[in-house]
Amino acid sequence: MKFIQSEGEPMKSPRMRVTALGAALAIVATGVAGLGYRWLTSSRPVTEAAAVRAYRAQQPTATATATPRGTAPPPAAASAAATKSRSPVAQASPAHAASDGTSWWHVPPSGVYTYDTTGYERATASRNYPSETQRIVDTSGGRYENHHIFSQEHEEWFTLQATPSGGVMLKRRLRVTFGPVTIDRTVVFDPALKGVPVPYAIGQTWSGKWSGDPSGDYSGKTTKHTAVKVGGKDVEVWVEELTIHVTGSISGTVFTRLWWAPSLGLDAREDGVYDVRARGVPGTYHTEYTVTLRSATPHE
Repeated sequence: MKFIQSEGEPMKSPRMRVTALGAALAIVATGVAGLGYRWLTSSRPVTEAAAVRAYRAQQPTATATATPRGTAPPPAAASAAATKSRSPVAQASPAHAASDGTSWWHVPPSGVYTYDTTGYERATASRNYPSETQRIVDTSGGRYENHHIFSQEHEEWFTLQATPSGGVMLKRRLRVTFGPVTIDRTVVFDPALKGVPVPYAIGQTWSGKWSGDPSGDYSGKTTKHTAVKVGGKDVEVWVEELTIHVTGSISGTVFTRLWWAPSLGLDAREDGVYDVRARGVPGTYHTEYTVTLRSATPHE
């Protein structure tokens, strides 16, 4: 039986129309699924130029009586001091550094440091990191603030401080987005978590714990004293391994291996493995990465 549409043209049967509609829906569903997968696995890089713009935006405006870098010495002065001596100061004033016992710490110039990066992260899906990531360092006014941008979907902030017994971390924030889900958590270490002990010595161990939510404990060990290339030059490093156990609103284990460069006041390299869960968020977040400092000279 023929179905006539008009002017004697045959009309498609209802079964044919349903079949065509099903095929169209299947094509649309496949496209949506593909977009959803790319959404979940998206790891959009942040360029050095974009990070520099972000860094400049957070700096105070220069005035006739104040410099854009606050009380910290300009990069040129810091570089000159590092060239003259391998015992750099921890603050703008050497006398102050000597008095508070932190003369072991070299203050890195503020700016954007680029790290060559390998690794991946996995939650609802797995995705690789961009091959280049950025770290914004701000040491103005005696602070040591770090903002490492792995991608537009993964950022970490951490505050460091020099003490007479070594470098400690005061807090760390992690923000990771997979599709419609964003985890944004901050851990405050009270007392502070020690990551780099001084004086340096191979084989030394240390441990500690902190309270609050989340709470946790950690243990560390100095495993190696060697040199690595940074910007084509050999740089002395001490390798510090740290294992952190977290309990509470965030739970799990974090392992980091820091290739600490005393002359730079920076990690020349960092290896990390996280296995953590956030309360109220299904599944486990896992990541493995290596970031390697490309140059000791920041961009501003």
